[in-house]
Order: sequence, then C-alpha cells, then structure tokens
Amino acid sequence: MAKFDWLANLDEKISIKNTDIKEDGIRSNKDLDPTNVEDRTWRTYNFFLVWFQSSLNVTIWNSGASLIKSSQISYWKTMIASVVATLIGGLFVMWNSRAGAVYHVGYPVLLRSVFGVWGYYLFVIIRGFVAILWFAVQTYYGGCLLDVVLRCIFGHKWYNIQNHIPKDQGTTTRLMVAFLLFWICQWPVMIIHPTKIRHFFTFKALALPWATLGIFIYCCVVGHGPGNFDLGIKIYTDPATVGWKFMYCVNSILGSISAMIINQPDVARYSKKPSSPLLPQFIGFMLSKVAIQLFAMVAVASYYRVSGVAYWNLWDLLNGILDRHWTAGARTGCCLVAGAFCIGNMGTNLFGNALPFAADMTGLFPKYINIRRGQILMACICW
Repeated sequence: MAKFDWLANLDEKISIKNTDIKEDGIRSNKDLDPTNVEDRTWRTYNFFLVWFQSSLNVTIWNSGASLIKSSQISYWKTMIASVVATLIGGLFVMWNSRAGAVYHVGYPVLLRSVFGVWGYYLFVIIRGFVAILWFAVQTYYGGCLLDVVLRCIFGHKWYNIQNHIPKDQGTTTRLMVAFLLFWICQWPVMIIHPTKIRHFFTFKALALPWATLGIFIYCCVVGHGPGNFDLGIKIYTDPATVGWKFMYCVNSILGSISAMIINQPDVARYSKKPSSPLLPQFIGFMLSKVAIQLFAMVAVASYYRVSGVAYWNLWDLLNGILDRHWTAGARTGCCLVAGAFCIGNMGTNLFGNALPFAADMTGLFPKYINIRRGQILMACICW
C-alpha cells in the first residue's frame, strides 16, 4: 500500500480543514453549517444595496431596451408589464430570503429539508449547470463592455485589430481578447468570501446609478427626448394580441430573475437580523429594476431619433455614439459608462452565478470545496 501513500497525502493536503461527519452520515464544513454569529455581517442597508446594485446591470438594460421590439406593444403597456413583473418578483425575493435569514443556512441545506439528504443532489446539480451558463454569458457581456473601454482609450489601434476568427463564429479576435481581459480582471472578486463582499456591492451601488443616469441624460439631450417612441416596428393594438403580448413581457422579465430569486438563501444566511433581508431587498429591487428598464427604453428611443438605428444592446449604443461623435468628451463619457457597467457585471457574476455555484459545489463535495474554492472553480470553468 506504500505506493498509494502519495494519494493519501494529496487527499490530506487538498481537503478542507475542520470538516466533520454529521449524525445522518453526511459530511459538512463551515460553509454548509449554520453561519456563526461573528460571520453574520450583513446589515439592513447591505440587503437594500445588494438588489439595488444587482438590477443595475447590462442584462437588465438590454432586456428593458428591447421589450418594445420583442413585445410589439406600446411603451406604456410595456412599462406597466414591467412594474407588474417586478412587483411579483420582488415579493418572491423577499419571501425566499426568509428561511436563510432565520436558520442561517444556504440553498443546498434548505433543499435537504424538502427532498432529503440524497434527493437534493439533482437540484443543486441543475442550478450549478445554469450558473455555469450564465457566468459565461455575463463574462462575454463584460468583455463587450471592456471592448468599448479599450476603444475609447486606444482608438483605431484597438478597434481595427485584424480578425483571425471566421465570420460564421459570431465573434472576432478583438472581442475574444476583451473577453480574456475581463475574465482576468474579475478574478480578484472571485476570491472574496460572501461575509466580506458586501463592501464591493456598496461601491457598485454608488457607481452604477451615475453611469445609468449619464447615458440616459445624454441620449435624451441629443435626441430631444423619445418622442412617441417610434422605433420603426409594428405595434399591435387589438385587445387579444395585446393581452398575450403583455403576458409575454411579464413572463420574460420574471424569467430573467427567477434564478436570482432561488439564490436568496445563499446571501440571506449572513444577515444580522431575520428581518434585514425582507423589506429592504424588496424596495431596492423595485426601485432599480423599474428605473433601469424605463431609462433604457427612453434612451434607445431618444437616440433612434438621431441615428435612425435602434441599439438594443448597451455596448452597441455606446459604439454607435462613438461612431457619430468621435470627440474627447464622448470618448470619456462612453469610457466611464462602459467601465462602470464592467464593474457591475463583475458583481452580477459573483452574486448571481459564482456564489450559488460555490454553494452547490460545497454541498456536493464538502470535504474538498468551500465557498471560496467554489467561486474560483467557477471562474476557471467559464473559460
């Protein structure tokens, strides 16, 4: 057996310290056990800011900007659908955080109370796969925003980099380099434990509103407002079609946040008081999500009046501005907006994808993986 001693030594070195076997025969570690009192560091304002900052991201901007196009109903009906969906989603955000705040355990442990100590594996595996997918998507979005930042700084030297990737692949060498750079830049965030990451969310919550307001005001000033929201698309008016399109909007918005709702216990477990995650999250979620979707619709409609092009993606809008207004002021403004949303995507990736994946991997492999290791593993898998 001596020849296998190196395996035993390796196992000892990579194992998480202080893991133990519970009465039900299931191994656990510190990140699976109920959160210690000293680690319950999230206060009421932290929970307000975590959802306030989470909704201020490029995905919500893009979905808000394109709702009129995808639904083909009038802007005010689209906004009503947005408010209805956000209200429903906000209630579930609040309710789903209750168990984590009271018992101070994460999603995998709570699942055991419903599906048993073996049946819960299926559901954490499913959530883990979804998190991997969205982590990669959000990283790509971050790369597209970083591409705008680098264009603002280096101009044509960056923008005209020779492409070596076939056109049918849907990307370019420039965008892949930006993807790689963004992937590297978000690594420092991935090594921060949830008990400490609240400070990063506070910074993001202070930076993103100014960037959102900046691009919103610029588009409104240049385009003299959205007018009648004419985007060159057909708008349905018959009641039956409008009703189904309205429900489509509600379903689309709820679908975009359903995974985040499920993730609530993984953050709520760190609350100082059971009441801290409830109303503050609801208010922060409602304010920011409705606002950014409204701002996106108005900004796109306003700039359409100048350019004749509806830019549904934020990075396309910023590139469109640079194409028409290649000035020092425009470059600076677009650089700051894109940079702020880059930081925002890092926070979204951590809160919405890396942390849930890490919690799931901790539940599956508690002897070897804790929250921090799981977040790092997610960053590796993304590439």
